[in-house]
Amino acid sequence: MFRTTLLTLALLMIAACTQVPELNERIGPDLRNASFPKLVPLDEALGPPADPEGEAQAVQKTLEARRAALAQRARRLQQASHDDTTQSITE
Repeated sequence: MFRTTLLTLALLMIAACTQVPELNERIGPDLRNASFPKLVPLDEALGPPADPEGEAQAVQKTLEARRAALAQRARRLQQASHDDTTQSITE
């Protein structure tokens, strides 16, 4: 317990002595002399607004089509199962 506390304290002291470079020390001369980027209105940057009702309807149509396809597949599988059972009984 004491050893863990001592080790944690030593690590914190080492981290406190770290030299963190200032932001202006990391900017190169090419960036320092560059012009600011062109400002664009936020509406243009984000694009057209989302249509939540339209998206919800599209998702609903997709899910309903998938449900219908799965129901049809289940009916085909059930008929195939009954046909196999019927064939084995009649033979």
